[in-house]
Amino acid sequence: MTHGQAKCVFLDANVLISAGKPPGGKIVERVRHLVEAGVVEVWSTDHTIREIAKRHAGNDLQAVKDLSKPHVAAIMSFITGLDVPAVGQEELADKLRNKYLADTAEMLKSLAATVLPIDDVEPSSVLTAYSESRGLFAGGKKDQFPDAFIFARLKKEVTPDRPLIIVSNDSDFVGPCAAEPHVSHLASIEELFGALGLLMDTPDIAGFLAEQQSRIVDLVDNELANWGLSSDDVVDADIHHTVVSRIALSDLAVLAPVEAEREMLVIGRVMVTAMASWSAPDWDSAIYDNEDQRSYVFGSTDGETEVDFSVDFTMIILTDDQGLPEEVDNFSFRSEDPLYVSVNPPEDFR
Repeated sequence: MTHGQAKCVFLDANVLISAGKPPGGKIVERVRHLVEAGVVEVWSTDHTIREIAKRHAGNDLQAVKDLSKPHVAAIMSFITGLDVPAVGQEELADKLRNKYLADTAEMLKSLAATVLPIDDVEPSSVLTAYSESRGLFAGGKKDQFPDAFIFARLKKEVTPDRPLIIVSNDSDFVGPCAAEPHVSHLASIEELFGALGLLMDTPDIAGFLAEQQSRIVDLVDNELANWGLSSDDVVDADIHHTVVSRIALSDLAVLAPVEAEREMLVIGRVMVTAMASWSAPDWDSAIYDNEDQRSYVFGSTDGETEVDFSVDFTMIILTDDQGLPEEVDNFSFRSEDPLYVSVNPPEDFR
């Protein structure tokens, strides 16, 4: 396929965020191969870069925000023997944001992406759509301005000879794309690979994966240790240890290997069951200080709970000389958000 036949593709921020931090892991690597082969041409916008950087920086800031507290930095210095400076939260946020802005721009550069400036959009065109409840504002939606500006900028580049595929799990794009004759919408990277005819029919993959169950559980356990879990039901809970006990794979799709590659890229969804050990402040023991106008907690509560969660994944399977699956080599989660679980069943609440 020549470059002139390349499919123009816009990968929304949610797709690239879930593919992993820049440089983006195996999904982005496979897109890079498609760019190099002239199969796809990637479009993006400068605001998309900002959205990606904002999300990654926000997730990291949530994980390390306590380092902005001088006493926490002092404790870390004492434990590690290293000089750990206390960095103010605003400074920490700026450093993370600037780091991810640079890294995301570099990732898109590696995809030879055309980065379109949002400033080329006339604000009046978006505001008119807003006032008339059209496009991304259909149904009275009011919080779609970033996507509306992105969509308007992309449309300026679309022609009958250069149609565009928008890949986004945001269903708000469905209607506006359907209204444009040369713009189509796909809900996931899996759908894009399918539309490009890159998925393999591998009837024996399920049997191979069943044989590799123990190996996959170990890989998922390692990946979960890297990601960690957050509680959505116990305030300030810290989930400090997990052990994966069961997994169930679904929605499997296998990408054909690129030339001279001895590996399969498998994408799908995994249901994970794990034992989680956690602790949290015991708010029942809290004492309110009228002078400070805040509560102080003097105790903690802890527990061990079986938790379940689902997440998209990519998996690398090494193949033999005949292209048959031989070994599961890598397993990576794909999510634009932290992983949340409930550590306390409702009947356990006090």
